[in-house]
Amino acid sequence: IMSNQPGYEKFGFAVWEDEVKGLGPLGGITTALRNTTTALNFFISCDLPDMDAGIIRMICNTEERGAVTLPTHHGRLEPLCALYSTEVLPIFEGQIRRGNLRMHDAVAQANAVSVAIPESFFAGRNPFGNFNTPEDTARDQ
Repeated sequence: IMSNQPGYEKFGFAVWEDEVKGLGPLGGITTALRNTTTALNFFISCDLPDMDAGIIRMICNTEERGAVTLPTHHGRLEPLCALYSTEVLPIFEGQIRRGNLRMHDAVAQANAVSVAIPESFFAGRNPFGNFNTPEDTARDQ
């Protein structure tokens, strides 16, 4: 679990704080990739409550895989619900050194493969819809 907030230890998993605070998702993913013991790691943002396990399986089980394997839908890439190889570390570290913290730019530098998510996953909901505030929750109801 990547978090700069206390309390997540209760879930029984390792909790890592960003090595350098204020770098957003790129900093968090880079910290995790520096500390992982596995070559492939799936990252998902905590603000995607409608995510479907079938989408995650599609991403993880795709035959064609890149250094980043991420979903695409309606012409949009979703880098915060993706499978990352540790081989992207030099690319991501370079992006951080240059001060470019945009995930889309970092992913564009990597050998990325996109997985098209079928429209059937969007029936009556958006699995990629972000929920960050009470207003977001009310809007979705």
